[in-house]
Amino acid sequence: MTKTFAELDYEGLRWETLGSGWKPEYALVADDGERIAHLRKASWFREQAYVDAIGNRWVFERKGFWKRYIEVRSAGTGDELARLDYRWDGSGELVFTNGQRYRWQKSSFWGSKWVWVDQSGEPIMGFKSGGFFRFGADISMEEDADAAKAPPLLIFLGWYLILLYYQDAAAVVVAT
Repeated sequence: MTKTFAELDYEGLRWETLGSGWKPEYALVADDGERIAHLRKASWFREQAYVDAIGNRWVFERKGFWKRYIEVRSAGTGDELARLDYRWDGSGELVFTNGQRYRWQKSSFWGSKWVWVDQSGEPIMGFKSGGFFRFGADISMEEDADAAKAPPLLIFLGWYLILLYYQDAAAVVVAT
């Protein structure tokens, strides 16, 4: 039986890598091992990812060069739901079409911890990435944060942003 997002314990969620590096795919897994959602990148060369989650399907696409942004669209209708202005350091500001705003930022020097922050500057949701053979991330909700204030989209977009951060860092290393 598949859970709804309202029934999920955000503390028990973890992103895990599936498959090989040539076909990037990731699963959001609950503590009990149930796969809640999938994020699949089109390829390493296209800046697009597809998310299949409980009752939701999104497309994330990074665009621009000097002024980069990520467009979040509904996979079913193609309507833009939100846009994240993306900075070179990996941080950014997400603005939904209804005016809701969230900030994405590093919470550690090395870039292994990231956090979504609400308009008042309070942390809502954190990610701790790592792994030697299999790259993944643990998700944590801040104790004082209201789960209703954190749209499920933040779980997916946060992971996509972490993947982009490491992809960009690898490209810099290869270029030098």
